[in-house]
Amino acid sequence: MPARDDLNVEVPFLGGANQGEPQGRGASHHSAQNVTVVKRGGSWLHSFLILILCGAVSAMGYWGYDFLQDQQQRILLAEATEARIADLEQLLEDSRAQAKKSGQTLQQRLDEQRKLVQGQKKLMDTQYLEYQRKFSALIDNANTKQAEQLAQFNEEISKLELKVKNAQEDAQEEMGFMTSQQKTALSGLEERLVEMDALRTSVTNIEITQTKLQGAQQGVLADLAALTNDVSGGTDKSGTELAALKKGLQSLDASLEKYKGSAHASLKALAAKVSVIAKKAAPKLSAAVVSRLDKTENAIRAFDGTRAQVNKDIQRLKSKVNKIQLQLQ
Repeated sequence: MPARDDLNVEVPFLGGANQGEPQGRGASHHSAQNVTVVKRGGSWLHSFLILILCGAVSAMGYWGYDFLQDQQQRILLAEATEARIADLEQLLEDSRAQAKKSGQTLQQRLDEQRKLVQGQKKLMDTQYLEYQRKFSALIDNANTKQAEQLAQFNEEISKLELKVKNAQEDAQEEMGFMTSQQKTALSGLEERLVEMDALRTSVTNIEITQTKLQGAQQGVLADLAALTNDVSGGTDKSGTELAALKKGLQSLDASLEKYKGSAHASLKALAAKVSVIAKKAAPKLSAAVVSRLDKTENAIRAFDGTRAQVNKDIQRLKSKVNKIQLQLQ
């Protein structure tokens, strides 16, 4: 069997059998051993319990410190949140005050703008009425002046018409004094003048044709000069073409000379016919009749000139009257 000390069994010491007697050496030794065994077994348990208690206290201290830190952070966060809420509330109040102030300022500006617009409208209405009054006055003045000018133009037209009528009456009176012989001579003279106009037209056409031929001749000469410059260093074929062109030019010159001769002869013949017609146009009348005829012709020419001038004046005045009527409309 194992020894009692090895089993670590706690056995209480009840004392010796002889409690009243002094203990001997063996009893003292036995008591010391029992105390040592008790002390040894209790120290291990106490150490384990103390270790557990220290761990628990440490854990509780760590947990309490963490909880305290968390609580402090929550308190700080709550305080910051409350401060932020207070700032936001203050900002909201400031925004409301600023919005109210801005609304009042905007309303004030709108009122000022409305007053300004109303003032400008009144000013524009006043200016419009003033301009309308001035425009009406200008229209009335223009109508008055145009009516005066129209009356003046009508008076001038009446005077011109009267002048034309008097000139026509004078011409008719002058024509009434003409004799039958003078009328016959005048009609013959008019026929001769018509023939002379036709001859002049023919001469003019001949001159125009001659001018065109001269222009064509100059064009051919220019073409010939250009061809001469182009073929100055050419071949024998170019020389042959140049000779042919020169020959054609010579034939054209001959034709032009021939045409000039015929035209010159025609002009001489026309001049002779004109001189003959001029001689035939002069009737054999007495000096009094010739003088009377000259006076009549001068009167007719003067009447024609006066009539043409009067017609021009009438057309000019009618144009002005039409313009004035258009302006009045």
